Amino acid sequence: MIIVAKTPHELRYKPQTRDLRYRLWDLITSTPFDIAIMICIVLNMLQMALDHEGASPQMIMFLRVSNYIFTAIFFVEAVLKIYVYRGAYLKTGWNKFDFFVVVSSIIDLVLEFLLPEPEGG
Repeated sequence: MIIVAKTPHELRYKPQTRDLRYRLWDLITSTPFDIAIMICIVLNMLQMALDHEGASPQMIMFLRVSNYIFTAIFFVEAVLKIYVYRGAYLKTGWNKFDFFVVVSSIIDLVLEFLLPEPEGG
């Protein structure tokens, strides 16, 4: 027997008017969007696994640039969801975790540009 049933987050906060927010809601709740983000997550994990001591300068540059690209993709995803869901964005654990990861990545990039690179690195 079902005691309590909740409407899923993406349906509960569906925009009521067919404007830009509605079209973006339609995009971010679509299966292709979810698959694309999951592919980016897997590729980002593989990219992070390639980092190793003694990597060539080309490999270091590849890892750095790909990190910028993945951070931008995840930042755009978070901004789209914040715009669509507004205050409800942080009502799910997954979005809280996603937001924490995106903010941490941005802080990492800011520190990378602000702090000098160590000698020999």
